[in-house]
Amino acid sequence: MCRLLFFLVFTVGPLMAMGQSTESASKWDRDTTAYMVVETQPQFPGGVDALRDYLRTSVRYPATAPNEKARDRVLVRVTVEKDGTLSSIRLHYGRRDDFINEALRVVRLMPRWQPGAQDGHPLRVNVVIPVEFCPDGCAFTIRR
Repeated sequence: MCRLLFFLVFTVGPLMAMGQSTESASKWDRDTTAYMVVETQPQFPGGVDALRDYLRTSVRYPATAPNEKARDRVLVRVTVEKDGTLSSIRLHYGRRDDFINEALRVVRLMPRWQPGAQDGHPLRVNVVIPVEFCPDGCAFTIRR
């Protein structure tokens, strides 16, 4: 009886533990939920300063707006996938069609991001990106 117990504890026990860790890892792999808050938030390559520079150099003030000297902020919602690609790019808030179209164009051209993660496992995460429009250029104040 003692030998049988010894055999079960030292041979079957480790196999069960390996099965659990594989099951746990595959749980993260199968997870298709898009989260809002995770341990490690997704990040534009180079961080917030690089995102600010990208927006400053990429956003073009629409030709339809200069006479009005219009200012606005468009919020674009995206899902950062597990591999860092952006999907589900859609309007979260915006009032002018010309600004909305330009903001969506600029976000669609963004490079891959560093994905968000929970317990070291990459996850899909929803992010809102603010895109500002100013007739004389914007400071692009993005909160950290």
